[in-house]
Amino acid sequence: MAQTTETRKGQSCTQAKSMYTNIRHTTQLFGIILAVLLLGLGIYYFNILFVIAALATALFAGRVFCGWICPNGAWLDHVIRRISPNRKMPGFLTSPWFGYGFTVVFLAIFIYLRIFVTDAPWTWTIPIGMMAVQMTIGTIVGAMYYPRGFCAHVCPWGVLGKLLGRTAPYQMQIQGNCKSCRTCAATCPLGGILDDAIDRVKETGRPETLSTNCMRCMNCAGACPANAIRFGPAEVQANGAEEISEPAKAARLREKATAES
Repeated sequence: MAQTTETRKGQSCTQAKSMYTNIRHTTQLFGIILAVLLLGLGIYYFNILFVIAALATALFAGRVFCGWICPNGAWLDHVIRRISPNRKMPGFLTSPWFGYGFTVVFLAIFIYLRIFVTDAPWTWTIPIGMMAVQMTIGTIVGAMYYPRGFCAHVCPWGVLGKLLGRTAPYQMQIQGNCKSCRTCAATCPLGGILDDAIDRVKETGRPETLSTNCMRCMNCAGACPANAIRFGPAEVQANGAEEISEPAKAARLREKATAES
């Protein structure tokens, strides 16, 4: 019976992961088609529309746009992933201050060009050029380290989305029934953002919200054999935070008994 139950859990995980993957691939394709269509119509500032969409959705649900629609992200997922060595990035590149600094410089250059360079015949290429810079840097980082390394630590819109997503009403959260197997962590394209939450759940037995760096790709949720990772209203999940899992209760009782003896 136990083997049958584990087999069913494995099949359920496979089906969930396949469903999330298929849907995400479809929405990424939509993002690419939309970008090409707008570019073909001569709407050269189309990427500004994408940025507005990314930041607006971040206010409510975190970095959903990054994981599900961003054309640059799709390029990294489906092309650069094939040649990436999947190595850790140097510490200075993963520092939040590096991301903040790059974001400030990137935005300053864009604003300067947009406001003060108005007479040049090539001004219409500014937004396309800025997007090309992002794609080029993303490609280099992905080819040197891991595919979504740029998205995780450097992308200006990712940095801003991470900040805006801190108070989003919808969050990703690991529930108290997590088994700490870390199957989810192995599937995360951003690398290492689940480990802290897993450790806290193991220690307290209570649900923990994932890092706001999470781009909601749902790879972890589809891979979790315990169905312990969910995306939903933060208010509802916060209420469940008061419920402590049975393993955690048992551990606390053992600790209490040891302390008393």
